Amino acid sequence: MNAAGKPQSMRKPAGTGERSEYLIDGFRVSFLHQADWNCACREFIGAGTCRHTREAVGMREAQAIIRRRKHPRPGTVR
Repeated sequence: MNAAGKPQSMRKPAGTGERSEYLIDGFRVSFLHQADWNCACREFIGAGTCRHTREAVGMREAQAIIRRRKHPRPGTVR
């Protein structure tokens, strides 16, 4: 656990606004790269997708939208 009380592996990488791991319903969901996700639940092991990964995808997309609103690229119109 770190000072904030979160497990070390659940922290976002230093200096980035993106998370690579999420804890959803007690299952660790990891974003590997591009659109590749991993979860330890039975549904994911059997089908390659699960409700945990779908929820994490939605969370990651929402974070990206918030980040774009907060820090628009130079030259873009709001």
